[in-house]
Amino acid sequence: MYDIKLNKTVVQNHIRYDWWKYVLLVIFTILIWNGVTSYKINKAIPQDERMEVFLVGDYIYEDNTEEISIKIMESMEGLQKLDFIGIPMNPFEYQQRQMQGLTQEEPREEDQFMLDPQTDMAGQQKLMVMIGSQSGDIFIFEEDMYKLYAEQGAFMDIADYIKNMDPSLIDIEDLEDLKVASEEDETAKQYGLPADSIKAFEGTGYNVEGKVISIMAYSKKPDKAWAVMKWLLEGNK
Repeated sequence: MYDIKLNKTVVQNHIRYDWWKYVLLVIFTILIWNGVTSYKINKAIPQDERMEVFLVGDYIYEDNTEEISIKIMESMEGLQKLDFIGIPMNPFEYQQRQMQGLTQEEPREEDQFMLDPQTDMAGQQKLMVMIGSQSGDIFIFEEDMYKLYAEQGAFMDIADYIKNMDPSLIDIEDLEDLKVASEEDETAKQYGLPADSIKAFEGTGYNVEGKVISIMAYSKKPDKAWAVMKWLLEGNK
């Protein structure tokens, strides 16, 4: 069982203000929601036949992802439920600038398009709760956040899976850029792949440019998670 440690650096980078006043409410709400929905799902669909993919960053229109789920499930056996779940959150670089007060002292034109603090905070809290409760099989992050969590041991090494992938879909330089050494393993490993080739999210509001897709280290069904990840990376729509 993998234990992802959210150390002081992660917390400082992702949680601002008086986070403790809100996090208990967020956790309670999510646990209640998960408990009710999971109870209904568990009665009909086995754990190893359902999967969650979290899209971190941009808002997504989840109604538009239902068709993607159906297409993926039709293309493979042993998968009865596939959910794409959005976690809206401001870019990591903006969060750091905001912590330093630079978004007010040195505002940039693109800052006007950032999420309001309450929505951003709710997204940060939800992300920590989801990972802390070992929810989700696949996550898509911006590169900076991917590397931060990779260092904490959040993701599975996918080097062996990549060997069976179409070489034309892989850029060696991109692979090297995404290798990360974790706190428990000084050897840099391949924990993610560029999500830029994904076409399925067109029209959902989610921008894959500069994002990285990874399988969580705690996933109980890595082979199926890879099958879904590969389907997306191959540019299927």
